Amino acid sequence: MGISSILTSALSGLHVNEHEIELISRNISNARTPGYTRKVLNRESTFNTNDAISVRAGTVSRRLNEFLQEDLRSSNTELSYANVVKEGLEQIDLLFGKPDGELSLNKVYHRVTSALERLSATPGSAIMRREVADAGKLMAQQLNQISSEIQRLRSRSNRAIGIAVKDLNNALNQLEKVNIDILKVTTGTDKSPDILDVRDREIDRIAQFIDVRVFGQDNGSVSLFTDSGISLFDHSGARLSFDDHGVVGFASSYDTDPNQRTIGTASINMHRPGGSIDLLRPGVLRSGAIAGHAMLRDKILPRLQEQMDDLAYALATSFSQREVKGSPVTIGEREGFEVDLSTLSPGDHFQISFTDSVHDKPSAMKFIRVDDPASAGLLDDHTKGKGKENITIAVDFSNGIFSAAKTIDSFLGESVDVFSQGDGLVRFLGGEGVSGLSHINSFSAYVTETRLASGHPALPLFVTHGEGGSYYTDRLDKYPQHRGFAEQIAFNPDVDKDLSKLVVFSPNLNTLVGDPTRPRFLASKLSASMPDMGIHIKFNGAPYSGTIGNYLDQIIDSQSRDSFSARQVLNSKKVVNDVLQKRFDEDSSVNLDRELGQLLLLQNAFSANARILRTVEELFQKLMEI
Repeated sequence: MGISSILTSALSGLHVNEHEIELISRNISNARTPGYTRKVLNRESTFNTNDAISVRAGTVSRRLNEFLQEDLRSSNTELSYANVVKEGLEQIDLLFGKPDGELSLNKVYHRVTSALERLSATPGSAIMRREVADAGKLMAQQLNQISSEIQRLRSRSNRAIGIAVKDLNNALNQLEKVNIDILKVTTGTDKSPDILDVRDREIDRIAQFIDVRVFGQDNGSVSLFTDSGISLFDHSGARLSFDDHGVVGFASSYDTDPNQRTIGTASINMHRPGGSIDLLRPGVLRSGAIAGHAMLRDKILPRLQEQMDDLAYALATSFSQREVKGSPVTIGEREGFEVDLSTLSPGDHFQISFTDSVHDKPSAMKFIRVDDPASAGLLDDHTKGKGKENITIAVDFSNGIFSAAKTIDSFLGESVDVFSQGDGLVRFLGGEGVSGLSHINSFSAYVTETRLASGHPALPLFVTHGEGGSYYTDRLDKYPQHRGFAEQIAFNPDVDKDLSKLVVFSPNLNTLVGDPTRPRFLASKLSASMPDMGIHIKFNGAPYSGTIGNYLDQIIDSQSRDSFSARQVLNSKKVVNDVLQKRFDEDSSVNLDRELGQLLLLQNAFSANARILRTVEELFQKLMEI
């Protein structure tokens, strides 16, 4: 190797070292920049005509494990979803209060039961009557507050979805701009690594809101798809929209049918006619903040609202519902029952139990009074069997008892005959051992007592504080009472004005103020199974049977378990995420110690090349002196 070759090699080494030192300085200065990845200079060996070896600076590339990056991005998406759900469930925990707190829902309910038990023991005590009223009002207020808070939390998640859609559109817009810059500076496979960092930051930002899969293109661009296969980005970003319906209330609900939906949804436009896709449809989004807020808004919180409505319904109905048994009647070979159905209010129901003479199989049918023809018909959601086995039917009473009796007769078929006797009296006739007729085992109507002193100890202790404080009958017409009742329930103001009615139940004042009959009746309802108004109360999808107190305990226990489970899921995902993040940082992030060590090696190499140049210079000087 000649002196000129040595000089060329040393100069090329100095030039490359200069580039590497500059790159390491840039790495060190960006060590704390979010999303910045470590850059390295690729060296390339060259040969001249004299076969002399030198080095030159090649491309600058990122130290990045793309498979690890994909796993970390997916983990961040799942972590975002888990965190949203966990925070929402923790907020729900606060609604019930601390278990030992005076205003916890469980403690307030037990104040009601204790007050009624004490009133049963001392019905003549004005103090005890006031205690019952105060406990009842506090219970209603707690249910009102919890229901309002549920809708507030739903509104918060609703707003969060709208904000996420805006942020997602901004991220897709930025990604589109970055993609244009990438294509401008791309020459073959030579891409600016700093622009790729910017691109990845935008993709990571998108992944906080929605699950995403990234596919690289040969020209340096990328395509983004959701896990369910929906295109988010391909040269240009998709456009998302959120059709906010305004105020979120207990009647606001999500439906895949736009005509039935009364709450906003996030949609993605596919740049083609009819190309809009509802992102909140089941199975479309599988993770991310948007999916987490949709889960809270449309499933977790509405389920809790239903449970609070069931609890309010049970409180109101337990005290006000009275059973009216049918009067036995026999006409020739036919026998059955008759009852005055005019006493039923909309929402009240009656039940008939009979044994089919052909199959010798017991069956039961429930009929609920409605005054709106649109509400009539078989209630499929509450049907437990097929045929005539334990089914529930809403019957239109708007055209009078005679018309309603004909409708009931058509549902019961030929084995039971139904006749309207006038003045509201309806007769149900079957036959024991008579061919083609069923034996009627029992008949009971369940009527809501709306009077404070009717001669029956049932008392409408709770009403709805809506228009005029109407009585709660579980009405199904047009605006069903059950939905959102926890927000409407109130202690009966007429009882609050005349607390003697907590004891006196006879209209002619024959009941003594010290008579324990009504207080004992009211107290017994809280220790008995929850009432059945024709529509089964369900818990976790299954019909519930038990006391009101046990139902409340199950709600609180279930919520506590869900919250604990959400924390466990979040913690486990954090562990996985931390491991992935650590591995990613070790491989791709700037390590100051490593960079400083590399800088020291480059300084030594720079000094070595500089010494070679000095040596060459000295040789040239010696040659010039000869």
